[in-house]
Formats: sequence, structure tokens, C-alpha cells
Amino acid sequence: MKFAVNYSNPLIRLLKEKAIQIDLIKCPDWEGMLTEAKPFGPVTIHYDLTAGLGQTLNVDLNQLKRFKEQTETF
Repeated sequence: MKFAVNYSNPLIRLLKEKAIQIDLIKCPDWEGMLTEAKPFGPVTIHYDLTAGLGQTLNVDLNQLKRFKEQTETF
């Protein structure tokens, strides 16, 4: 099991101070946030996918694939 924490400014401060250790930084599927988080450790993406009622038809599957390839998301 891995310990993952949501990306935030307080998290980055604690990581810089070496006050905590984590396995993964959790980020939403936003390009900018992924870029900000990656220098501080392995990242996993929690996607904002809504299943049902045709909502998945609007998902950018190429973006999902890029995020998967750039992170520790499984």
C-alpha cells in the first residue's frame, strides 16, 4: 500500500522541510498542477470522470493516456 497526499502548498512546504515522507502526490487531471507537483515526488492523477448519462463521451482519452505515461497512475 502506498501513502498518497493531495497536492497543496502546505504539502510542498512540508516536503521541502523534510518534515514528512509520502509515496505519491495526488493531483487532479490539470496540466499545470502536474507540472508544479512533479519536482517534489512521484505523482498519481485522480481523474474527474463521471460515468453514465453520456458524460464519458466528452473525455479526452489522449490526455488521459499522456497523464498515465507521465505519472505513477495505475
